[in-house]
Amino acid sequence: MTRVLQRYPSWLFFAAVLGCAAVWVATAWPEGGLAAQIAAIAAALYSSLDDPAPTLMSYTLWTIASLPIAAIYLFVIFPAIDGFPMLVASLAPPFLVIGYLQANPRHIVKALALGLGLIGALDLQNRYLADFASFANVNTASLIGLLSAFLAVRAFRSVTAKHAAKRLIRHGWVDLAILARARGPMDRERWVGLMLDRLGLVVPRLALCGADVETEAGRSLAALQMGLDLLDLKSSVANANDQRSERLEGLIVKLSNAFRWFASGNIELPPEEAQALRATIDTELGEYCRWDAAIQRTRRTALVGLRRALFPDAPAPTFDGTT
Repeated sequence: MTRVLQRYPSWLFFAAVLGCAAVWVATAWPEGGLAAQIAAIAAALYSSLDDPAPTLMSYTLWTIASLPIAAIYLFVIFPAIDGFPMLVASLAPPFLVIGYLQANPRHIVKALALGLGLIGALDLQNRYLADFASFANVNTASLIGLLSAFLAVRAFRSVTAKHAAKRLIRHGWVDLAILARARGPMDRERWVGLMLDRLGLVVPRLALCGADVETEAGRSLAALQMGLDLLDLKSSVANANDQRSERLEGLIVKLSNAFRWFASGNIELPPEEAQALRATIDTELGEYCRWDAAIQRTRRTALVGLRRALFPDAPAPTFDGTT
């Protein structure tokens, strides 16, 4: 159930808004509707992140930091000034600082929270109206909405960067297994685009979690190359109808099982299965090394690529029945 909730961010809106609405209805709180609105907005802003909870908590803390500034303006500075020029001059310092911070990606969350929190808390009108009870009510509702969104994403959406990277890598192996089992070959450009897009999603997450980026990215690139080799192999089998093609279909089934094993989170094949798969590839390679027709060259190149990607440290085959 938790995996389903993590997959569909709309559950975040539902959970956050439902919690605020329940409090609103149960307490007949006049500002409860604002809490529900803020909860929906906060969940929508950050639900695309792997783990929105830390960002939402940071946003909430900097929103709280903006409230004393807004209180000083509402109840100390604004009563002492008159006219639009004085209003602009008094508001310039904090908003210039916020604008400067917002230009730096490192501080964009705090700048956004300070800016929106300050603007919302000031609630500037054409006439000066300051009521502390209303100020406290509205901003308490905003904070409750933010905390509701935080609790919703903590319960249903928070995943670590390492978990997200592993899930993306696992999907790559699943796609390879599906590709091996598919009746018709996938378009090469589509496969390359899919795997490169996934690689672009994996690498930043690996860097965030401190994993070995080079090794894991290399595995993703190997999956890309194996997919291309598998496409060539399946295409050659589809274009021919002979005994060798039937043997290759058996090899493709073994490859699919191996990809599913990797998709389960395993790093290496069991020794017996690895040896059997490598022996099968070597047998087919030995067969196709005797021929130089175009289709044989295609199969030979694909088999070499698959062997190299699956068994990078294995010794070269000798084609005499041993390896």
